[in-house]
Amino acid sequence: MTERRPRILWIHPGGLWPIAGGGASRTWALIDFLRAQGYAVELVMGDQGAFNEAIAARVDKLHVPARSNTSNAQVGFKRRLRNAIIARYKALDPERRLLAMLPGRSVVALQQRDVLTRNRRPALERFAATLAYEDPPLAAIASYAWLAPVLDHLPPGTLRILDTIDIQHARRENAAAAGGNLEHVRCSPEDEACALNRADILLAIQAEEAATLKRMCPEKEILCVEHAHPVPDYVPSPVDSQELLYVGNRYDPNVLGLEAILAQVWPEVLRQCPAATLTVCGRVGETVRRAHPGVTIAGQVPELAPYYRRVALVLNPVPYGTGLKIKTVEGVAHGRVVVCTEAGTGGLGDMAGLPLCVSEVGEAMVQQIVALLAAPSERHPREKAAWEFARERFSPERVYGPLVDRLRVHGGV
Repeated sequence: MTERRPRILWIHPGGLWPIAGGGASRTWALIDFLRAQGYAVELVMGDQGAFNEAIAARVDKLHVPARSNTSNAQVGFKRRLRNAIIARYKALDPERRLLAMLPGRSVVALQQRDVLTRNRRPALERFAATLAYEDPPLAAIASYAWLAPVLDHLPPGTLRILDTIDIQHARRENAAAAGGNLEHVRCSPEDEACALNRADILLAIQAEEAATLKRMCPEKEILCVEHAHPVPDYVPSPVDSQELLYVGNRYDPNVLGLEAILAQVWPEVLRQCPAATLTVCGRVGETVRRAHPGVTIAGQVPELAPYYRRVALVLNPVPYGTGLKIKTVEGVAHGRVVVCTEAGTGGLGDMAGLPLCVSEVGEAMVQQIVALLAAPSERHPREKAAWEFARERFSPERVYGPLVDRLRVHGGV
């Protein structure tokens, strides 16, 4: 008889395919690694229609709730679920009981402004709970703070993990400080902490956010799990390449960064390097309303590797952000020089040790780009340093090892 692989239930709100942003990239990288370590990963998410076939091919099982699944629960399930929630609630001390009550009491008041309330998926929560009770998993991982309520509905013995990906209340604050606008992700630190406290383990995507999570939820176990990216063999950029690459989802800091490049950097780069070209991949290109000389809007592409192979430089000029700058990680993993703002180094640690070209958007960035386009002999050593940094820092074994170790402990291995 074949030994059954330990089962992990991954609950995600959607938007995983085609890969459009850093959150989806991170989720797939983690899923791929866990499966390679011998875990059966079953994905629970909302219906993505035509993309479901592609998603199902990358996990052990894909569970998509049909309408009947969410309205006709099995006989007795609601009773078991209610009893489990009551038992967990009674185990809390009086202060935690009060916190546990807050989300339900604040639903109406926060409906229009609180991202945790607005993005909740009650039907998905119930569906995931049904699956968990039918066949209890070793662990369940929920993506983003607004899916934390699903962790209340899992059977005893399930290791409850929340992949935060971002600290939600900090996103709006950082945007406002940099002149951006993320009002739609408004939430208070207190409400976010209340949601996060539902988990047994919180995953932070970078060290500073791990420390913040520890201050928010001092009783919780925090694991710093960055983003791993496969590091292909190093191949220098073509000596004659004059192409730059900008990759991004349709997200405020990406939009502002691209607008700044097109207005403040690109005209002067083109004046000094008439053969230069800029390729924009991802949905951020949808925000470009007019044609620019030398600029190609590629949109969403099935694979970025061919673009990385042919370009001389990668740009990440975001003016702000939280979490880990996955575009920067992927650029160095492909052995390319990344020209970025200081915000584009977020989550990577001390800038002094980073193999990046850092400057704010403007004349200094223009001169960096022009110099590197003109001198492959200077560019190639920087590329090799970036590739070596990525190979050491972002290998899957190093990045995801702490999580796998914790799963093995919980599984008694």
